[in-house]
Amino acid sequence: MPKIKPPTLYDNSLLVSEDIYHQFYDVNGDSFEVINGRLDADNVLTKDSPPPGHNYVQQGALSGAGAVAGTANLDYFSGSTTTQSAGAGHFAGVGYPPSSPKRYVPIPGANVTFFVPYDAYGLLTWTITWTNDSGETTVDSQSGLNTSVTDIALFIDGEPVLFGLYKTLVTSPFTRQVGQTYLDNALQDRYKARVWSGHCFIDGYSVDNLTPGYHTAGLHISQHNTVKQSRVRARSMKYMYFKYGDS
Repeated sequence: MPKIKPPTLYDNSLLVSEDIYHQFYDVNGDSFEVINGRLDADNVLTKDSPPPGHNYVQQGALSGAGAVAGTANLDYFSGSTTTQSAGAGHFAGVGYPPSSPKRYVPIPGANVTFFVPYDAYGLLTWTITWTNDSGETTVDSQSGLNTSVTDIALFIDGEPVLFGLYKTLVTSPFTRQVGQTYLDNALQDRYKARVWSGHCFIDGYSVDNLTPGYHTAGLHISQHNTVKQSRVRARSMKYMYFKYGDS
C-alpha cells in the first residue's frame, strides 16, 4: 500500500475537524482511505523483487471457467407438421445452405450462459457426436457437395461464428456436417456418425472479445429437409475467460 504520513497531534493544540476528516477519508490524498485497496508506485515490482505467487491474486480476479454436458440422445425431425411427408419437425423446407441462422436450433448440453465481470479473452472447447438416417444423394450443382446433410455450427451470443474469406456458414471452420448414412438398405451408423472435437479462441480480432455482462456460447443444429431424422449423442461445451488488456 502507499505510505501514509498522518499529522502529528500535540497536547493542548487546536484540532480542526475538517483537517482530521481528510486524514482519514480523502481518497485522492495522503489518508488512511488508501488502506482500503488503492495501490500506487510503491506496489510495483522491481527487477529485484520475487514474482508474485498465486496467493497474491484473489480468486476470479483474472479468469473464470465452467462447463456443461449431456449424454441422453436428442432426436431432430424434418418434414411438414400437417402432411407428415418426412416426419414432423422444425426443419420443414430447410434447404442447403440454410437461408437464415434462425433455422439452427440450440443443442441442450452443448450450450452455456455465463457472466464475465470484465473485458476478456475467451476459449471455448467442445466435443459432440451425431448422425442421421439420410439416404439422399442430393448434390449442389455449383459446389458438387451433397446437400442432404445435418449441420452443426458454433454460435456466440446468438450469432454464428463466421471466419475466412467468404464468411458463410458453409465455409466457416466452425461448421461441420454429416451426410448420407443410409446405404444398401441399412443404417451405417457406426461408420457414418461424426465426432467433432473443436475449439475457438475469442481473441478480440478475428472474434470479438467478451465485454462485461452475460454471454451465451454453444453448438446449434440444422438439417436439410430431405433428412428425416438426426440424432445427437454425447456432447459437451467448456468455456474459459481471461482478463483482457489493461482494464
